[in-house]
Amino acid sequence: MSLNSLTKLFAIILLPLLFTAVSCNKPTEPTDTPPGRRDYVWSVDTIPVKNSVMKDMWGSSPSDIWICGDGDDRRQSLWHYDGKSFNPYNEYIVSATSFCGFAQNNIWMSTAYGRIYHYDGFNWKIDSVFTMEGYDDVIIQQLCGTSPNNIYATGMAVNLDEYKGIILQYDGKKWTNLNIPNIPVNLYNIQYSREDNHFFLSGAHFDNSETSERLYTFSTLLVKFV
Repeated sequence: MSLNSLTKLFAIILLPLLFTAVSCNKPTEPTDTPPGRRDYVWSVDTIPVKNSVMKDMWGSSPSDIWICGDGDDRRQSLWHYDGKSFNPYNEYIVSATSFCGFAQNNIWMSTAYGRIYHYDGFNWKIDSVFTMEGYDDVIIQQLCGTSPNNIYATGMAVNLDEYKGIILQYDGKKWTNLNIPNIPVNLYNIQYSREDNHFFLSGAHFDNSETSERLYTFSTLLVKFV
């Protein structure tokens, strides 16, 4: 594999870290603060993981918040905040990327190694492991869903010579790989619009001359790139 190809592959994987990820059911406005001033006081908390890159956060309440990412110690890729402090989950989880949660006992988490975890309120367990014929790795970048029975995961399948965008769907029983056009793109972001019942996806495409951003959309009723 050429140096140019390696550089592109490295950029494909790292590019999503430059963007802010938004998971399921994350409120944009506080629910317990009356209208008026927003002169909040922010405090700084530090996750003590060497070379850590925290990628996503989700919480059901001020005393139940999860944060995930990666670092030198893979036992500290996942942390929980109990209202007082962050504590590591202390299990080997490699390159966690995104959350999608609906309740304290119903949270999903993806990884850059094709694994999707589920949390039942007590333990994180591997629910599914994805591979794709002809590709070395499946990288899941982000999760987003409208309900516990309709969740999507986006990312890409990749090998040394090529890559293509992927979309996985959870229907309440199992995860499946959706049949979408074979497009060389890293689908690193997915958001849902309630107004028109469409998902919008951001993707990065790399060719021999430049890197270009792509925007795709599909309906929950008919999965078709438009």
